[in-house]
Parts: sequence; structure tokens; C-alpha cells
Amino acid sequence: MVWFAPNIRRRRRPGCGKKVPIGGCKSLRPGPHSRSERERIDLAAEESIATWHTPASPSGDAGTERWRIPAAQLRRMLAAAMLGMAVFLVQAGTVELILRGDRMCQQERAANWAFNPKGCQPEAVRYLLQGLSHGPLGALQPDLPAALGVITMAALIGIVAAFLGLLPLRQSIPAFLVLEALAALVFGMVGYLLLFIG
Repeated sequence: MVWFAPNIRRRRRPGCGKKVPIGGCKSLRPGPHSRSERERIDLAAEESIATWHTPASPSGDAGTERWRIPAAQLRRMLAAAMLGMAVFLVQAGTVELILRGDRMCQQERAANWAFNPKGCQPEAVRYLLQGLSHGPLGALQPDLPAALGVITMAALIGIVAAFLGLLPLRQSIPAFLVLEALAALVFGMVGYLLLFIG
């Protein structure tokens, strides 16, 4: 093995004072990419502090802002709901007077077939008026007091009017009247058909 020693490649390595075989001398100076344990702990602490001070992701705030209604729009919706309910209550009061006159007329006609008093409404008009005033509760449960149907319909009209309040005035008023007419038609037909189904 002595004759093989001259054939060992030797080179000078950093930190060694003479030529030694490869691997025979280890540098005591840490390399550029090596850190001591204290340095690693300090870096980890700095990263944790930086992460702790970093503000939270704005995704949650963005989701909240998406569903948040501005105060001006909220006041507008509230005013539209109150106005819609007031208009409906006036209409419902007028309708109830007409329906009361129709009931009195029907009673007079039932008592005297030869007598044809004024104030009797056609059957189609009567059910349309009931559909507008009493709403779905009056169509499904006609035996309940009319006041319950009016209150239920007023609440529905208020909700619809609140969302229509977000539209411009020239669009919200026609839409309100059209929806009222559709409600009267739908609930009146339901009340009329339930007479034959039930």
C-alpha cells in the first residue's frame, strides 16, 4: 500500500495549510449557505413576527362588503316599503267596501229573486278583488277573517315595494301596479279553482 500513496491526488483546500488528500481536511469556517442554530432560531422568530403583524386576507371583508347595503339605499327601500303598504291599505279598504256592498246585494237578491238591486258585482270581478285584498291566505283559507288576509298581503306588498325602491321612479311605479294586477289575477284564480277542487 506504500507504493500507492504517491498516486493519491492532492490539492490545497481552503483552511488547510498544506496539500492533503481529498477529504482529509475539513474547513472550520461555515460555508456561505450554512447557518448556525442561533441564526436559524432568529430567522424563524422574525418570520413569525412578520406573519403575526401581516393583516388578514381581505377576502372575508370583500364578502361582507358585497352583501352590505349602503345607508342611502336602505333608507330608500324602507321608504318604498312604507309607501307601498300605505297604498295597498287604501286599495284594500276600498275593495272591502265594494265586497261588503256585493255581499249585501247578494243577500237581497237571495231573499227576493224578482228584485235586482244595484251593487252586485260579477263573479269574476268579485274573485279578482278578493285576490287583491286577501292575498294567498284568503285564497287558500277563505273562511278566515278578512283582516288576516289583508295583513298578510300588506306584508308581501311591503317586501316587494322595498326591492322596487331600488329602481328608478319611472320604472318602480309601473312595476308595482303590474305586480299588483298579477297578484289579484293569480290569487283570484286560485280561490275560484279551489271551490271546485275542494
